[in-house]
Amino acid sequence: MGNPIELLCIKDNFIKKVIKKVFPKYFLNEVYSLFKKHYEALDRDIQAYFNKQVEFNSKSIKANLELILNFKRLSKINKGIEELKKDASKLIETKEGIFNKYYTQLSTPAKKLIDSRSKSDDNSLKQFLSWLLVMEDITAHDKEIRIIKNLLFDEPNFYMLYSKIAKFQEERRKISKNIFEDYWFEKLKNTSPSDENHILRYIDALEKLEPYIQDPTLWHQLVKEQESEIQEILSFLPVWIVTNLSAKKSLPLKENLFDLLVIDEASQCDIASALPLFYRAKKVVIIGDPKQLKHISSLKEGEDKKVASENKVSKLYLDYAYSLNSLYDIMERTIKDKNKSKRLLNQHYRSHRDIINFSNEHFYDKKLDIMTDETKLISNKTYLGGIHWVDVKGNTQSLRNNEEANKAVNIIKEIRDNKVSLGVVTLFKNQMDLITGMINKTEELKPGKYNISIFVDNYEIGQTQFDLK
Repeated sequence: MGNPIELLCIKDNFIKKVIKKVFPKYFLNEVYSLFKKHYEALDRDIQAYFNKQVEFNSKSIKANLELILNFKRLSKINKGIEELKKDASKLIETKEGIFNKYYTQLSTPAKKLIDSRSKSDDNSLKQFLSWLLVMEDITAHDKEIRIIKNLLFDEPNFYMLYSKIAKFQEERRKISKNIFEDYWFEKLKNTSPSDENHILRYIDALEKLEPYIQDPTLWHQLVKEQESEIQEILSFLPVWIVTNLSAKKSLPLKENLFDLLVIDEASQCDIASALPLFYRAKKVVIIGDPKQLKHISSLKEGEDKKVASENKVSKLYLDYAYSLNSLYDIMERTIKDKNKSKRLLNQHYRSHRDIINFSNEHFYDKKLDIMTDETKLISNKTYLGGIHWVDVKGNTQSLRNNEEANKAVNIIKEIRDNKVSLGVVTLFKNQMDLITGMINKTEELKPGKYNISIFVDNYEIGQTQFDLK
């Protein structure tokens, strides 16, 4: 069944009609009880309305019972509206609290920006609250970034790590060198009499080749002997170091004799003398520096062209001209034709930083990594590392300058107490002889007094060396 008051308020309700006919007095009492119950639950202002407007009797009770029910329903709706208003007010207070929480943490410029654009309406509050949440998110990420930065700062920087790598590479190089030397010294120490015999027979064949060149039969026999013996020797002496020109006297002209040929200083090597070396190797590595001087050719350019023309190879002159092109030149063009690039060996260990920096900037586009250990260079208070210009006033006669020679000897005397090697380089042989004579006559530089190695050199004929120990 439904609510009793609702049943009584429905006009055509069957149950209501039955109760009214059978129990009229009961029906009236029940109606009054329900009326009184709901009347007392009404608000006071509504009760006051009923007291003024309604005459309480059986008819008015019946007539106004439905009105009371409607008032009650209206009262519930009003209470619901009030609760919703309270909830809305709490929500706004919560939004304002969140807004103020983040607003107070903003910088002054940010506050001014929000104050200049904000309104008191709810939509504006929502918009700026979303902005504040984004700002808070940015701040949180910024804090994370700062933490990561601090962690990175605690780690070694790139240059420190690079220096460590270079140091480890240098240590590896030294260790590798020692291991290599120990391995081969031990292997050579344990060579058998048979191994020694192969070496002696090879040397003997080499020495006899040239004298017997007039006897083709004997000469070819010696060549076969040489080729046979070197195959045995390569098993325990696999690395051979020769110059381009001395190779013909040291090695047989045998195809694929070596697995790998390495040609260093290729920019100073002519093409013709390298071809027999290529024939002896399966693979070739060319190392050179195009910034250095090319090979010195005694063949004039005009003669070179004439030879090319007479032998009908003028079309090869551009790439293979003996007087103009080095081995490095032709190799560089070859790899470019193959759409490949050369590899730069950019670690420099030789010169003081102040010396190589000039070349690095003007010739190598600052691509060199200068790895020179300057602690191993000469330590002298007067002449620090690097390049120093000394202006000497003197007269040059017959390619000799006494004043410059005296200055060179005095510099040697000033640093003679260091256990170092000293080099003096001059353009002319006469000046070299002059400096050499002065060193020989200088009391402080006489052999046996100091542990110094001195060499005097000129660009054309080589060097004169003194070991003052």
